[in-house]
Amino acid sequence: MDYYVYHGFTVLDFDHFFGEPIHDCMDKPGFDRPMWIERAFSNTNTHTRPWADAVVKKYGSGMKYCAVGFCFGGPQVFNLAKEGSLIICDAIADPATLSEDLTEIDECTCPFPKETRRKVENRLVEQKKTCHFHISSGRVKEDCQRGMVAWFKRFTT
Repeated sequence: MDYYVYHGFTVLDFDHFFGEPIHDCMDKPGFDRPMWIERAFSNTNTHTRPWADAVVKKYGSGMKYCAVGFCFGGPQVFNLAKEGSLIICDAIADPATLSEDLTEIDECTCPFPKETRRKVENRLVEQKKTCHFHISSGRVKEDCQRGMVAWFKRFTT
């Protein structure tokens, strides 16, 4: 998040894991990974839109809002973008779980399989959505963040 702040963006987020990130749970006796994933997605799906609405209430509807989702946040960003009323620009990187219709959450398929990604790309192109695809290897996070900052600046300046 600091990278976006450094480039002049105000960054807001909430704890998507509600105090239980997976790395803190994995060594606990009896940890049930599929149950953790199901609960984490359920909580996030329940709270993302109300949180976003609270942000708009606090900062105003006249602001230009962008959303970024790495891994776990990918589906929520797509769902906010699909609604079309809040964010003007979105970006995702390595979405953990997306289906081809951009709205359903499938079982965890980290990383996002290229076949599904290509179907999503095709659907966005067919719908004539303004989009940009950036595929990196190596320093993926840094490359993605640079591209996302440029993408956000395109729509906010």
